[in-house]
Amino acid sequence: MAMELLLWTDQRKIDTVHLGPQHVCDGKFVIRQTKTGKTLILPIAPQLLAALQSMTDNDGSCFLMTEWGKPFSAKGFGNWFRKQ
Repeated sequence: MAMELLLWTDQRKIDTVHLGPQHVCDGKFVIRQTKTGKTLILPIAPQLLAALQSMTDNDGSCFLMTEWGKPFSAKGFGNWFRKQ
């Protein structure tokens, strides 16, 4: 899921780790970038939408969660991603 989100949204890791169902509206992500404060409306690619719909074990506020069921910090996500 991490690769799909990074690939199809082209967002910084700080913004990617915060993405969740609350950001989806009419087949688009509506997000405010952390660094710039700019609000973006990004279409969700069909491949990413299929990946998001296939998620069955995540009912949290973020699509990317730690093994303990908590949202990643940007630094924690970077460390986890590097290990993968």
